[in-house]
Amino acid sequence: MNPDLGFAGDVLVRAFKSGADQAEVFCKSYKKIAVEIRDQAVESLSSSFSSGYCVRVIRNNCLGFSFSTEIGESDKVIARAMDACQSVDEDFFHCLPSPSPDNTIDIFDNAIRDLKEDDAITMAMQIEHAAYDTDRRINKLRKPSASFIVAETVIANSLGVKAQYQSTSCSAQLTAVAESGKESQTGWDYMGSRFLKDISFEDVGRTAATSALRLLGSRKM
Repeated sequence: MNPDLGFAGDVLVRAFKSGADQAEVFCKSYKKIAVEIRDQAVESLSSSFSSGYCVRVIRNNCLGFSFSTEIGESDKVIARAMDACQSVDEDFFHCLPSPSPDNTIDIFDNAIRDLKEDDAITMAMQIEHAAYDTDRRINKLRKPSASFIVAETVIANSLGVKAQYQSTSCSAQLTAVAESGKESQTGWDYMGSRFLKDISFEDVGRTAATSALRLLGSRKM
């Protein structure tokens, strides 16, 4: 399924017909490319699409919740959320959020949207290569990996919230092992951002390696 304001609005209508005093629908889908490298070859590569939605209802000051990944189960999702209201304590402070003023926040990167699998592999390889190039004492690496996500979100509720937006994210990480004689130390680094330009895959490799190297020869105080 793909997030859709029309679908969310229809679920809200049916939730009210089922007896809800307030209702909210949250839908999300995302495409993800994840790469893990070993010895400058692809250890694992996945390209996936996931989606789902949830319904939150308030009835007689009781909150109920349910979710699914299948559009055809929306009646069951509403029914489960309504049933859940009967199993919780009443709380007079339960209330869904009201609309807020529109604000433009840039969280979408065309470069991540247009990224190809080969590009993702190349960037993940840069992490491993930079770590090994830092020092000859870097002998082992664990999970040099990178991930890239494009997501779409829909939120609608009975108090007037009605929003749909796209977002992106990317990340890189690595654990490096430095060895000197019988001693070994590990270092780890991670970078994450909404924008591809903010991630330096080489820096992740070098920083993880440097962190491990700095620990060589360390002693307890």
